[in-house]
Amino acid sequence: MVTVKNTKLGFSLVLLLGILFLLAAGVGAGNNEGSIEDIEIWADEMTIEEDKLIAEGNVVIYSPQGEMRGAYFEADNISETGVLSGDPVWENEAGWVVTGSKFEIDFAKQELFIPERANVESEQVVADSQQLHYFRARNEVILTGEVEVTNQQRRLTGEQVVIDLETERMTSSGSSRLLLPRRDVETEDDQE
Repeated sequence: MVTVKNTKLGFSLVLLLGILFLLAAGVGAGNNEGSIEDIEIWADEMTIEEDKLIAEGNVVIYSPQGEMRGAYFEADNISETGVLSGDPVWENEAGWVVTGSKFEIDFAKQELFIPERANVESEQVVADSQQLHYFRARNEVILTGEVEVTNQQRRLTGEQVVIDLETERMTSSGSSRLLLPRRDVETEDDQE
């Protein structure tokens, strides 16, 4: 086991080992875009064991898919999974921002699951739900449980909503409701 605090020499060692660990754990599996220089992990303190990486305090993970931030990150090389907690945030390369209670990451499948308080936002869309599942292969999120999506002035609620992150196309299933703004009512934007 290696434990290193955020010092220049120690951090470089941890960063290199962390990158090698994540590559071995499957980050970028099936993705030929990335190389060892494309992934960086920063934290106040890291512990590296044979099959485990723990990063604590101001954790930031940079990758070709964007930037993830949180307070605590633990990855398991055997199960090829990781958990990022402490008010985690993911800003992807297309400008979407994802937040939630914690991020459960499956490196082999390139999937992300948020079990509670999920939120995803772009310039045009704001969506909240109980849970969120992100699939990199399809570049989409599936929001489930008390889903509420606002797109401009339209509001969609339902049991499940799928959002294509490239096109922002939404598909709702289960009991759903779409509320459209009335055309005869002036909004604050119209008055300016």
